[in-house]
Amino acid sequence: VVDRSLFEGQLGDGVDISLANARSATVDVRQSSAIGNGGSGFEVEASDGAHATLVVDDVVAADNGRDGIVGTVSVFVARRVTASTNGQSADAPGSGIDISVADDSGIEAQLVGVTARDNDGAGVAIGDDGSVVASF
Repeated sequence: VVDRSLFEGQLGDGVDISLANARSATVDVRQSSAIGNGGSGFEVEASDGAHATLVVDDVVAADNGRDGIVGTVSVFVARRVTASTNGQSADAPGSGIDISVADDSGIEAQLVGVTARDNDGAGVAIGDDGSVVASF
């Protein structure tokens, strides 16, 4: 759980969580911000075949060099999220939210009250291996 935290001005990612050996895991980010980091704001990566859940609630991910929120998960829930002006790094365009599929059974996604504007890539992209399930 990441709760009521600020990650600002890091050279790399604001938060980078690897679930390398987890078969099942949940990451819950609430009332937190990642602003002006050189890499991504929040990054959560699960192993292939793992059942991972990422919940972001009341979160701001803005002005990051890569993606605002990026993950490889099975379930993604975003409530009251602002992901804007991300992808300002010259080496790689970033999206506001970029979610790839970790579990072979697909992905479940719920977005409520999400604002994504002025990102260098997509506002929100949900898909896998270049095959986009949804892009907004």
